[in-house]
Amino acid sequence: MKNPAIVIVAYNREKPFIRLLKSLGKAIYYDFDVPLIISIDKGGSERIINISENYVWEHGTKKIIRHTQHLGLKDHLISCGDLSKEYGHVIILEDDLMVSQFFYDYAVKSINWFDTASIMGISLYSPRHNIYTNYPFIPIEDGFDNFYIQMPQTWGQIWGKETWSSFKKWFENEEYLRKLDKSYPIFIDKWSDKSYAKYIWQYMVEEDLYFVIPRTSFTTQFGEFGTNFNQAVTHFQRPLSIGTQEFKFSTFEKSNSKYDSHYELFPEIISKFNDEFEERSFIMDINGSKIINPNEDRYIVTTKPMKRPLREYALQMKPPELNIINKIEGEGINYGTSYEITKVRQFRKKIHNFSWDDYYFRKLTSKRLLGLILRKLF
Repeated sequence: MKNPAIVIVAYNREKPFIRLLKSLGKAIYYDFDVPLIISIDKGGSERIINISENYVWEHGTKKIIRHTQHLGLKDHLISCGDLSKEYGHVIILEDDLMVSQFFYDYAVKSINWFDTASIMGISLYSPRHNIYTNYPFIPIEDGFDNFYIQMPQTWGQIWGKETWSSFKKWFENEEYLRKLDKSYPIFIDKWSDKSYAKYIWQYMVEEDLYFVIPRTSFTTQFGEFGTNFNQAVTHFQRPLSIGTQEFKFSTFEKSNSKYDSHYELFPEIISKFNDEFEERSFIMDINGSKIINPNEDRYIVTTKPMKRPLREYALQMKPPELNIINKIEGEGINYGTSYEITKVRQFRKKIHNFSWDDYYFRKLTSKRLLGLILRKLF
């Protein structure tokens, strides 16, 4: 295996670009010969070009790509993914990121470990925010340094030649134009066609693929003004790892921390630890974000109110799945059939400022929850 190449996606953000270069310069590469590619879209700042040409890279070869046509962020990122054909693996970094000193150590070790048909890519970033619901996302701790989720993480992404080539073929054949099924987060389809992650997400759902996510983040996102943000934000900042370690990775098959495209833990993991669920298949919908047909006689675990749930669990432990695994009795999480779900669920989708902790700590009943929703809406 070749050492993975570092690919920087650059355009016109000078200060973030310099910050990223400084963090790369401070990183530890041991005796690796590391290729660095700086890809600059046409129309980019002359200052970016000058900084790139004058930057001294002491850990391997440096290559500057100056595109002769303006690509835009989506096509620019795709062109960077195409470099995996030449280098085997690429680490793609947008210019508003910063890396941990140990990001390359993690990248090499994870590439050598994760070689399975279920894996789409490897992330250097560890998300803690559910972008569907605007709630915090807390993955289950299962004793390993990684977990899996069926969504792309583009803030420090590692691609291998084979998986990237399969996605590229799917994308070029415009298979993303096919009608989406219910398992796909429908709100993603409303994202701009300029979105890069939108198409990867759809491909992952269709092909049942997952991203490997580290427990500790090796990149952090500064949310600079640009294509993705109309103003600077700090919402997606993550603590960076400041120490090296021998990683304990789980396999996809044996992991107890696997999530679908709605940030929902796999049902079989719940069944493994709670024998009350062994008797039948069910859907996980703790985030209340899935489109459920109330006329279908299907079993479901959800925070949506139910008229006559078969079982009820408290919404006290974090992450919320632990209430079910530990059989904590109370109110907040319901288990029953989908036709028992009440219409209050329709209001939940419209709330963007609703606090997850409101539901945890106020112990809201269905009526009090409805009152809070109405006050926030009107």
